[in-house]
Amino acid sequence: MVKKLVLVLFSLFCVNTAFAGLCDEYKNRAEIKIQKAKWNVTVQSSDKELSPEAGYVNIKPYDLFVPHVNYSFNGRFFCVYLTSVEATVGFKDFNIIIDRKYEKDSCEYNAVLAHEKHHIKDAEDALEDVFPDIEGALQEAVDSVDPIYTENVYEVPYAIEKINNQVMKYHKLQELVERFKKQHTDSAKALDSAPDKNLQKCLEDKIQDAFDKYYKENPDKLPQKIDM
Repeated sequence: MVKKLVLVLFSLFCVNTAFAGLCDEYKNRAEIKIQKAKWNVTVQSSDKELSPEAGYVNIKPYDLFVPHVNYSFNGRFFCVYLTSVEATVGFKDFNIIIDRKYEKDSCEYNAVLAHEKHHIKDAEDALEDVFPDIEGALQEAVDSVDPIYTENVYEVPYAIEKINNQVMKYHKLQELVERFKKQHTDSAKALDSAPDKNLQKCLEDKIQDAFDKYYKENPDKLPQKIDM
């Protein structure tokens, strides 16, 4: 079966090269429809304590490329050609999980929420940065696809598969999608490696409140000013 497939694909290449001009009218007709995925942001408390984490967000990059291939038959031979490509790039829904020990709308809760939303903003920025390049690479991929000539009806499915692969496996397109996935991962690691100042400030404020309460209830314990 593998040998047969190799022979069919080889014959397709040879025939297409020899009779390329016969299907030229179907070249460069493909339409590109590319869009950014739509997603929602949800927030919930964890089922159990997350220590040492305070919270996290599930970020799942998403990409879908769907080539549409058609063919024509004039009574003597087939022309198999690309008609359009639909593409969606972006993320699935963002789900923010916050440690259940933090009460909703508390200082810590809001600090963790802001931190995780920062992750989401970085991910969205990564998409904005790479999206025009992906769109350009998709156009290059489409432009690189030539119609396929064949006189054998049984070669039509193989011709369709070949055109699909030319789009889906276009090297520049694949490289950009991988760059997009890696970019938001790197920025997330950098953000997590930095101290969370907002969460630290919540702790400092609580400590200050504790001292204020203590001295209010015990005014005689106030630190005394020492005259020099």
